[in-house]
Amino acid sequence: MTVLGAEACRATLAANEALPESWLAIYLAGSLIRGWGNPKSDLDVYVITAEPWQGGRVAEEVSVTAGIVPVQAFYVDDRRWDVEFWTDRQVDQMLEYAVWDKFESGTSKGSILTPTEIAFANRLSRCQVIDGADWVSYRAEQFAASAMKSIIVAETLDNLDGLAEDAVGMAEAGDYVSATIAARYAFDTAVDALLASLGDYERQIKWRGRRLLEMRPSELPFDKYWQVETMRDFDQAAPEKWIRSVLQSCQELAQAVSL
Repeated sequence: MTVLGAEACRATLAANEALPESWLAIYLAGSLIRGWGNPKSDLDVYVITAEPWQGGRVAEEVSVTAGIVPVQAFYVDDRRWDVEFWTDRQVDQMLEYAVWDKFESGTSKGSILTPTEIAFANRLSRCQVIDGADWVSYRAEQFAASAMKSIIVAETLDNLDGLAEDAVGMAEAGDYVSATIAARYAFDTAVDALLASLGDYERQIKWRGRRLLEMRPSELPFDKYWQVETMRDFDQAAPEKWIRSVLQSCQELAQAVSL
């Protein structure tokens, strides 16, 4: 979905003091670009530079890419623009974290990526390029060939195991309220693991259903997903049946996931 032309985008950034003197790439991403936007949706803009941007009014903390990512926000015709300024070196650092040797040896674990970093890596292949098409294409290919997806899938499956164990223990203790919530979150985590294994690993909860509709995995038809997501079959008088069924679905999804 084309949201804005290149010249208009650069002019808007410049008018809002959000355009560096030089840049390697500029691109748009997020729900508007994927065709899921609405009149209240923000426009996510990424600006890649060689040197750190000195502007920005707030910042996103990142873990692997040491330091911060400056963010500048402003409104254009009632539409909020969120502009993130990444350096080329920060992208290199993420890729250094995601080399296969580290993943296979287990040394990439323990340094969990932030949602900001996950979104960055995921959106490179789902964006509208304003400038620097070669840079975007090259970096997208690098991430696709890296262990990034496998790292995210492995971390998600680890989270799933913890939630499933919690649900079982709570149910055995007769705490069906807590067990129901844990099973519910376990299922969402299993869906995230499945989608991540298929190449879509962004974690915004509100778009999980849309991501599933777009990916259409054979392992999980949307109707089955929606049945659990809306807790359609939940019986408050017999919660243990629903909990067992959901955890069984989680196990099946986990077995279908490939690293």
